[in-house]
Amino acid sequence: MSNKQQPLKAVKYILNFFPFLKGYIEENNKLPKGTLSENEKIFLKMIKFFQMPGETAFNYQLIFLHLKNEEVVIAHKALDIFAKQDSYMIRKPTIIMTRKQE
Repeated sequence: MSNKQQPLKAVKYILNFFPFLKGYIEENNKLPKGTLSENEKIFLKMIKFFQMPGETAFNYQLIFLHLKNEEVVIAHKALDIFAKQDSYMIRKPTIIMTRKQE
């Protein structure tokens, strides 16, 4: 799924909040790892997954264990964008869930 010509929308979304991660992507991770916080590393791992989902895994548990407040929202929105717009895993994202009332 790596699309070098057009940046993935989910990656662009994350970079809006963490623009300095762009250097890690463009330099192929040549920058020292110690300069990133644990949360920033999680978003970098997510970006790598978006760029090569067939070759790179992303552990959803990282969101649960390390991210808080607005970062959780950012992560979920990025996953949503990836699934609906970048990977086209969800062709018609109009799921209506109803619950029968008792």
